[in-house]
Amino acid sequence: MEELCVWIISGLAMFQHEERLHPDRYHAEHYSTFANYLGRYAFAGRFVGPHATVLDVGCGCGYGSAYLTDAPGRTVLGVDRSVEGAGYARKRYNSRRLEFITADATALPVTTGSLDAVVALEMIEHVADADAVVREVWRVLKPQGVFVVSTPNRLITGSGTKPANPFHVREYFPEEFRTLLEQVFAQTSLYGEALTPAFLVHQENMAKIWRNLSSLHEQVHALRSRLEMDERFTGLSLLRKLKRLLWRRRENPQASPFTQEFSHGRYIENSMGDWEVTPYQIESSPVMIAVCRK
Repeated sequence: MEELCVWIISGLAMFQHEERLHPDRYHAEHYSTFANYLGRYAFAGRFVGPHATVLDVGCGCGYGSAYLTDAPGRTVLGVDRSVEGAGYARKRYNSRRLEFITADATALPVTTGSLDAVVALEMIEHVADADAVVREVWRVLKPQGVFVVSTPNRLITGSGTKPANPFHVREYFPEEFRTLLEQVFAQTSLYGEALTPAFLVHQENMAKIWRNLSSLHEQVHALRSRLEMDERFTGLSLLRKLKRLLWRRRENPQASPFTQEFSHGRYIENSMGDWEVTPYQIESSPVMIAVCRK
C-alpha cells in the first residue's frame, strides 16, 4: 500500500506523493510537470468524441478527468486504487458528468462493451500485471472504442532490470510497449512526447544569459571582496534581481543572502504549448503515447 503524508489545506484533506500531482499546488514547484501531464490529456481528447463516455484509469487527484469534461456532452469516470486520491477528486471537482471511484485496474467495475474511450496516462508502469490491465480495458470498450495510454520511455530513463523510480514496477522500450498493446488491440499507433525545438532553443539561449550573468556576478563579487565595499555600490543587488526574473531561485530560505554562489534552477518552467506529440523520433522522446482501437 502506498505511503501517504496527509495535511489540511483550505479545509480539504491533502496528501503528498512523489508520483501524484496536486492541482492546488501546480503553480508552485510542480508547474512544469503539471503542464507536461495535462498536455497528454489534451492529446487524448483529440481521439475522444464530444459526447463520449470515458474511463480515466489511474486518475490520481482527478485534474485530468476534469479536463476531459470540458467537452459539453462528455461523461467521465475516474478510477484510482488510492482511496485518498479518489476522495480528494470527489471533493475538488463537482460535475454531474464526472464521477470518481476506487477500484483496481485489473478488475474494473464497468459493464462489458460500455465505454467509448479509456485513458491511462502514466499508470501502466505502476502495475505488475500490465497484460491483465490491457485485457480489462479491451473488455470494457465498445467496438471501435479507443484506448490512449502513455508511459516513460526506457531508452531515455536508462532503467535496468529494475526501474530507478521506486514507484515504477516496470518500464518499457518502444517495441515492448507496442507488443504489449498489439497482443490485444487490432490497431496501435505509437507517438512520442517531447519538448518543442523552439523551447529547446529558448532554453539554450537562457542558459547562455545565465552563464554570462554568473560570470559578471563573480567578477563583481571578487571586486567587492577586494575593496570591502557595500553591495549597494557594486551592482550585486541588481544582478540578483535579474536572475530572479530569469529563473526561480531554488535555494535554502535559511541561507545567507550574501552567499557568493547563486542557486541555479534545473530547468526553465514550461507550459502545455512547449510540449509536442508526434509519431517521429519516438526513440528520443522521454514519454511514449499509444492510441489503440478495438
